[in-house]
Amino acid sequence: MSDTVEQVKARLDIADVISGYLKLQKAGASYKARCPFHNEKTPSFHVSPQRQSWHCFGCNKGGDMLSFVQEIEGIDFIEALRILASKAGVPMDERRGPSAGQRTQRQALLAVADLSAKFFEKQLWNSASGAKALAYLRGRGLTDDTIRAWRLGWAPNDWRALSGFLQEQGHRPEHIVGAGMAIQKNAPGSLYDRFRSRIMFPICDANGQVAGFTGRVFGAEVAVDGEPLAKYVNTPQTDIYDKSRILFGLDKAKVAMRSRDGCLLVEGNMDAILSWQAGAQHVVATSGTALTPHQLKILSRYTTNLDFCFDTDTAGKTATRRGIALALAQNFSVRMLTIRDPECKDPADYVLKHGTAWNDVVASAVPALQYYYDEAVAAFDPASASGKKAVVASMGPLIRRLTSRVEQSHWIGQLATLLRAPQAAVEADVASAPDDLAVGEREPDAPVAVSALVPSEPVDLTGQELLALFVRMPSLVPQASEVADLLDPRVAAVVAEPSMLDASYSGEQRHLVDVAAMRAEQLWQGYTEQQLQEEFLLLTNRLRERRLRERRADVERDIRQAEAAKDGPRLQELLATFQQYTTELHQLQSIRSPNTTS
Repeated sequence: MSDTVEQVKARLDIADVISGYLKLQKAGASYKARCPFHNEKTPSFHVSPQRQSWHCFGCNKGGDMLSFVQEIEGIDFIEALRILASKAGVPMDERRGPSAGQRTQRQALLAVADLSAKFFEKQLWNSASGAKALAYLRGRGLTDDTIRAWRLGWAPNDWRALSGFLQEQGHRPEHIVGAGMAIQKNAPGSLYDRFRSRIMFPICDANGQVAGFTGRVFGAEVAVDGEPLAKYVNTPQTDIYDKSRILFGLDKAKVAMRSRDGCLLVEGNMDAILSWQAGAQHVVATSGTALTPHQLKILSRYTTNLDFCFDTDTAGKTATRRGIALALAQNFSVRMLTIRDPECKDPADYVLKHGTAWNDVVASAVPALQYYYDEAVAAFDPASASGKKAVVASMGPLIRRLTSRVEQSHWIGQLATLLRAPQAAVEADVASAPDDLAVGEREPDAPVAVSALVPSEPVDLTGQELLALFVRMPSLVPQASEVADLLDPRVAAVVAEPSMLDASYSGEQRHLVDVAAMRAEQLWQGYTEQQLQEEFLLLTNRLRERRLRERRADVERDIRQAEAAKDGPRLQELLATFQQYTTELHQLQSIRSPNTTS
């Protein structure tokens, strides 16, 4: 495994890997960007090609290319290595993973799905029947760039167009059927296409690999065995596609979800695509299925803040309530979007009519419990007995799923005030209210741990700046031995072993030194040796000041004890020591420089 890691790192450059996720700006010998792991306006995320490392000075996360992929993708080390090994063309040792046969099967199915997507794309852009579907998509408000970015396509009204093409390209019938692209007839090897006369929406996994499709009927209104075609047809359950474990658009939304610390959850594919086009690029869709615990588990790798915007019809409202209940039970912070234009039943309608004004709707989301509270107040009479009961029945199942006792108490108090009832009575009724939200609810698996090289406690600012000076001017290291006992032990270890400063060092303190190298470029770029020597003196004096202040504080405590004990000789001795420390502090403080950071 270590050989694979070394080969991957030798073949890939960290700036190239990270630029696949973030827009990097050149900053001297390094790069910078706005951190994808916390909200910020000024870039504090730095990438060092020389050290092959990254670090955010805002949230203190950092590491190598593998830890970055782990963190941004929300996956474990092995999955991150697999992604980068694929990019680097390095074969993975999978002896502890799936069998070779299973890997070959999965790869074959993924290859079928990807080639099918390419086939559908070509049909959309280059066929006469596809031209009509393309005109329809443009009429729905999609730009050509968006259509290409989402790889939308067209399945012609032909029983064997796709399956015949895939077999011509060397794919075996069992793999075509196994990927959900064709249906096996009675005769062995005799196939017919699952998707015909449909606009095709590829569904990708988090890594952007096509795993399945949604096909929307368009054009020929044909029937099979007297039954009209369903409006939407999805890929069935396969070895690469599980609708309960995949979210449409996640591959495009995950970086925006990280940077915004939020996810906009919609119902339909067109809702997601048009929201993305309008600027709400943190959007994913459930593709018309009920939200599942597994999908929430996936989302929790990127954010625990969800904004719901499902269709306003009865089925949509029911799906929303159940999805919100699941999310609340998994400790998500949930908000609701309301589309107030009566002509628009979903986000796709709203974007088509109002364009980027959709972002104002997204920004106006309100907490889910507040939404349902306001809805209950408007729908029921809180002064009547039946109205009180209906309000509690509406709010109770949601309140019970809140993981915070304080939040539960808040909403029970709100209901008690509204209904003019004792809080204990409301609490009892909430606890016993009929539960209409338990459908499909089950405990999700334990969340996947995400590993990144984040120090448990960051080195203090003076220690960081000293390390940065050492990287910039290694000849200063021997002089630091005089204050080694005042340093953070991690910095002192570097002073004791200066070879750690070398870019080839790969030991325990590697990331600490990498961060120092990035900070050196920020702080000391262009400084002369004389200026660096002056900065070193100021920093070491700062350490001495800190020690003197600590010692003087100890003496102050001893003075108070001596005064209380009326111990005159001891008191005189302590006062002399206190004055000595004060004089030494004044001497150190007389050294000042405009370049000193406080």
